Amino acid sequence: MHESLRKAGLNDYARGIEASVRPVVLFVRRQEKDDTLAVGTSKMAGNPDLPPGMPWPIRPALASPERRLAQLRKEIDDVRNAKPAMSERDLEQLLQTMRASGASEQDLERMRHALRGQTQRNPKMDAIRIAWLQARMAALRTEFPLAFIAQLDLGRCPPSPGSTRRCRAAVCSPSSWMRSAMTMARRRFIARTGTT
Repeated sequence: MHESLRKAGLNDYARGIEASVRPVVLFVRRQEKDDTLAVGTSKMAGNPDLPPGMPWPIRPALASPERRLAQLRKEIDDVRNAKPAMSERDLEQLLQTMRASGASEQDLERMRHALRGQTQRNPKMDAIRIAWLQARMAALRTEFPLAFIAQLDLGRCPPSPGSTRRCRAAVCSPSSWMRSAMTMARRRFIARTGTT
C-alpha cells in the first residue's frame, strides 16, 4: 500500500491514509452457472447451498402488524385521493415570476408542460401502486420466504485474531419494512442451530 501511495504522489498523506486502513474482503465478480459451483462456494444470487433437510428461511407473520397496516391503509387512501401537485393559479404565478426573471417563452412552455404533467393523475399507475400496497399488507399477515442475497465461504478468509472457527454463511433478507420479523427469525435460527 505504501508503494501505491508513493506512486500516486501521496507521500505527504501516507501516514494518515495508512492509519485509516481497515481489513476488507474484496469480492471479484465472475459469472458462472450455479450448478457448476462447488457446494459452499461464495456467491451472490443463484440458490443457497442449504444443509440437507433445512427448509428455506421464512419470515414469520408479524405478531402485531396493526400499526404498519394502518400506515399502509393511509398510503392507499393518499393514492386514491391525491391532490394536484400545483394548482393552475400557482402554476401561472410561478411562470410570471420566471418571465420577470428573464426566462424565454420556450423555457416557460417547457415548465408549463412539465408541471401540468405532475398535476394529472395516471389511473393505471395508481392501480399498480394500490395493488403493491395491498400485497404488502397481505405479506405482513403471512409467512414470507426470505430473498437469497449471498453465500459466503468464511473458511476461505483468514480467521480473525483469536478465532479458530471457520464456517459458511448464507445471507437472506426481506425488504426493509420487515427487519424486525427477520430479527425474530434469526434468533430462532440461532437458537435451533447454535450458529450465527
